[in-house]
Amino acid sequence: MLEIVVLHRLCRYVGRLSRAKGLPVLWFQALLIAAWFGGEVYGGVATALATTISAPAGRQEAPLMLMYASAIACGSCAAGLICAMTWIWPSHRAAGLVGNGCPDCGEPRQHLQVPCPMCGSEHSPVALAATSRRAA
Repeated sequence: MLEIVVLHRLCRYVGRLSRAKGLPVLWFQALLIAAWFGGEVYGGVATALATTISAPAGRQEAPLMLMYASAIACGSCAAGLICAMTWIWPSHRAAGLVGNGCPDCGEPRQHLQVPCPMCGSEHSPVALAATSRRAA
């Protein structure tokens, strides 16, 4: 039950960090949740296989407490990697990508392309520059 509280706090941390950098918040939070549960499954299955293979012939069941501890450890390591990845990821605000996007769909663009590759609307570079000055 405590792992849900930890996962909630980590999601809030990753959301706050990615929002400050101008990154997509939902994607990083979904990646964090998927990594947490994927790491737990991997840790539990790997421990079950390792203990079953190395067990004596008479004992074929895996110890559940060891499986649970391994699952929590692997899940927290995977979530820690996602937190570190979000922390290391370069900021879109520093790169000037936030505010230089399409006024209709908000797609950040590194190069001024007419029309917008996402929504197809056509904007002149002058209009894009005016919207980026208003956003800053």
